[in-house]
Amino acid sequence: MEILSRHLRVICRQPSVSYHPKCSKIGLTHLVFADDLMIFTRGDVPSVQVVLDTLKKFAGWTGLQANTSKTEIYFGGVKDDIRYQLLQTTGFSEGKFPFRYLGLPLNIARNRVDMYGVLITKIQAAIQHWICKNFFWGIEDNRRKLVLKSWTDICSPREEGGFGIKELLSWNRALLAKRIWLLDLPPVGIWSR
Repeated sequence: MEILSRHLRVICRQPSVSYHPKCSKIGLTHLVFADDLMIFTRGDVPSVQVVLDTLKKFAGWTGLQANTSKTEIYFGGVKDDIRYQLLQTTGFSEGKFPFRYLGLPLNIARNRVDMYGVLITKIQAAIQHWICKNFFWGIEDNRRKLVLKSWTDICSPREEGGFGIKELLSWNRALLAKRIWLLDLPPVGIWSR
């Protein structure tokens, strides 16, 4: 995917390709998450054709190609004749706004606070279930709970009466020390550490 990312950034420098109007200031060409790919470009035939050619080259190099039955193209402010031409050229189905991606609503109009209600509820629920925050140092009946155990006791092993939670500062120091130790070792074969 890094190869594809580099090529998508390069093609936007070509005169026949234009950024999506809302993405040109920050130079955004695409977003990649796991096996999902969102490509942003101007809704004109030359720009989309160059993107399609890049995807075909990428498929030739890697064997990975877009599943046209799962791929959708979204339009905003594109004339009907160009929209029809792009649908014919790509073979993709037309997606409709609004839709959700990774739990977030995406829309061509300005998002409103109420569109994020589900996401806000999920985040609040996750925060409320944090053991360290609610169980040990939370608030109950508008009064602060007493600290039942110190962080050192909580991080101690279960055999010693603790909860066995990893103490991240010590772990971080140990991992940094290991990284420094690995940097000091000579490289093995053609690969360096």
